[in-house]
Amino acid sequence: MSEINYKELATALAEALKENNHVLWIDPETHAEHHQFVAEELEKKNKADKLIDETKAKMIGWAAIGTGGGIITFIGWAVIRWLEAHGMKF
Repeated sequence: MSEINYKELATALAEALKENNHVLWIDPETHAEHHQFVAEELEKKNKADKLIDETKAKMIGWAAIGTGGGIITFIGWAVIRWLEAHGMKF
């Protein structure tokens, strides 16, 4: 069994395509527009990912603040009830 030399095969395939004018399947302008479109879509995706990450961070922060506020409120309520139970009036 003979080994396949992929580099020679790729070179031969590329030369055959060039000889048969199959190198430019689309015109250069359309090709450039495609690259521009892909770049814009990647930029949109990156912005969306960044926005999602920022939103998650803000939500976690506000959840922590809300939880802390709830705990402090509960402690305050418990202290007031304890003080009332021991004769202090509010």
